[in-house]
Amino acid sequence: MKMLDTGQLVVKESDVVHALYQNKTVENIVVEDTDWIEKYNNLNSLFDFPENKITYSMASQLSSSEFVQQCVGPDGWQMPDNYKNMDLRDYLFDQIIKRYNVKDATVESMPEWDRVQQELQEFEKRNMIPVLKFLVYFIDTLKENKVVWGVGRGSSVASYVLYLIDVHRIDSIKYDLDIKEFLK
Repeated sequence: MKMLDTGQLVVKESDVVHALYQNKTVENIVVEDTDWIEKYNNLNSLFDFPENKITYSMASQLSSSEFVQQCVGPDGWQMPDNYKNMDLRDYLFDQIIKRYNVKDATVESMPEWDRVQQELQEFEKRNMIPVLKFLVYFIDTLKENKVVWGVGRGSSVASYVLYLIDVHRIDSIKYDLDIKEFLK
């Protein structure tokens, strides 16, 4: 997969094949090349399986906001309902309790909680709460499957919320990193 300058995530034919082998639904995707997908759709039409047709868009046809809408789709982000419906504030509150081994009543007076509130306001302004929920799901999936990921990279380490979600392992409060560096 690759990311275009517009922020669009573009999949390759092999990504589609991999998803099909895993019996996953493949629809409303952005692709680099449509040759294979056209052949697949033609075969489905030939054998009268319209429900198996893959809908797609070419990368150059979508703006980044249109692409996000396609990813989200009519049923929301492709993740289990317990993640879609989770209360992110409660989740982050619990993460602070676990990391600092403190009681519930203490969290609200901590500078870490103030930082979480500040960042969540910024994420909400940008309609990025579903992205954060997806990241919680994604990281949980990595952990369940014992997949190792990096310690952090680029401006994302300026986000304390991403630190609590475990996207990276850099405590932005400890190193006095400004969230504005990430949300430019």
